Amino acid sequence: HDPSVERTIFESCSAAGVGPLCLGYAKDRGTRVEEYIEGRSLHCFDLSLPEVRVEIATKLARVHALQVDIPRDIWIKSTLQDWLVKALASAEEIAAGESELGPLLGERDSDGEESGDETSDVEPAA
Repeated sequence: HDPSVERTIFESCSAAGVGPLCLGYAKDRGTRVEEYIEGRSLHCFDLSLPEVRVEIATKLARVHALQVDIPRDIWIKSTLQDWLVKALASAEEIAAGESELGPLLGERDSDGEESGDETSDVEPAA
């Protein structure tokens, strides 16, 4: 996540009329104040109406046609390589990772009882 890229995309959508106006930024908090746009959430029935689908497609086409000056890093290759390494991890590595996470995830032993540190400071939600 790159806040400067997000800001550039937001401002481009705003300028093109496919997003709310930005009324200001609170740089110290990393937030922005946006224009309020009256509306409602779409429901499944709404999406069955051809006129609604056409309007959505038209607006999405405008968004995808925007020329936004942002880095076009190709991240898919490195992401897939990372996933492949994890998928090909040995059984021992997987078991070691599970044993480290077991107490945190409330792992159960073979009798169905929770295993892990009995002196944990974390109390279950009521």
